[in-house]
Amino acid sequence: MSRQSNSGFISLDRKFLKWELWKDPVASRLFLYLLLKANWKDEYDEKTGVLVPRGSVKLSLPEICKETGLSRQNVRTAIKNLKLTESLTEYLTKQTNATIRIITVVKYDEYQRPNRIANRIANTPSYYKNNIITNNIVSDSQDDNAPPFESAAQSSGHGDEVE
Repeated sequence: MSRQSNSGFISLDRKFLKWELWKDPVASRLFLYLLLKANWKDEYDEKTGVLVPRGSVKLSLPEICKETGLSRQNVRTAIKNLKLTESLTEYLTKQTNATIRIITVVKYDEYQRPNRIANRIANTPSYYKNNIITNNIVSDSQDDNAPPFESAAQSSGHGDEVE
């Protein structure tokens, strides 16, 4: 199984702000982490002989703690709360020298529909679409040497510095 790369993107609907665990910072952080780490396609882990399906990720508790900065107890509690809300499932199996933990984001396919972003881009006015697709930055300034994210206050010489 190849390790997930750090490139690519996920789709996150604004409905996430209305989710019952949104105000639980540990659970929402862990859920976002798992959504980012989840396989976007089925992958077979040759080392352990386990199929890790789309929307799932094979992780150990120490690995989750290290990568999120959360304590072991916080991760366990958040997993328990996420399971209670049926946001994820967890599959544990013992092997010779380790426990394999496969965590599945329950509605991954609903959250990460392959054509969701393509449809959004297709229905976007062409002025914006060209800039989304080509990653161009639209600027009213004729100064090609200006920093790409300079605010209007900075470009006019007024306002506070952004740190």
